[in-house]
Amino acid sequence: TALPTSAYELKPLAGLFISVTGFGPRQRSALVEAISALGGTYTGTLERGVVSHLVAEQAAGAKVQAAQSWNAEAAAQNAGVLVHVVRCAWIEACRSADRLLPGEQFSWFATDKVDAARAEKLAAEKAAARQQKSEDSRRRRAAELAEKQRAEMVRLEELAKLEAREASMYEDLRQKGTLLDLCEGWIVYLHGFEARRW
Repeated sequence: TALPTSAYELKPLAGLFISVTGFGPRQRSALVEAISALGGTYTGTLERGVVSHLVAEQAAGAKVQAAQSWNAEAAAQNAGVLVHVVRCAWIEACRSADRLLPGEQFSWFATDKVDAARAEKLAAEKAAARQQKSEDSRRRRAAELAEKQRAEMVRLEELAKLEAREASMYEDLRQKGTLLDLCEGWIVYLHGFEARRW
């Protein structure tokens, strides 16, 4: 015989955190009970990254604006909808169907997406900020490279002056006869001897 499984089956809203806004106390209480009965978790606060659905009486209010703002950012990053802003009919439809129904079908907004122009503007601003950061980094690297090249040029110039000074001293000592070459690259200075003895 088959064992009963109904007690172990997931309910339609299992795993979802759902908030509500714009309803009076009686309607809110009924919605909270329905959410719980369908396996969902009611939360009074709209927390980003936690709440998946916002049941709204109308497409207005602080929670709705916050959800749409988050959705705008997500759309700009092609991350999909963060919070589905739905009518209360969504709860009843999920109960009747005994399964989770897509929030888009009951959304206060045609496609559960923010205005395309707003999302495009946000994406353009982020792209411009990235480009500016990249340009600043390129300029900084170019300035650092130019400074290193300038420092190397100064070092080479000083080295050339030193070599010229040493060559001049060498030639001066050779002409005076006070210099004895023992080996290529070696220089010996004789001090205290008369030049004619050598």
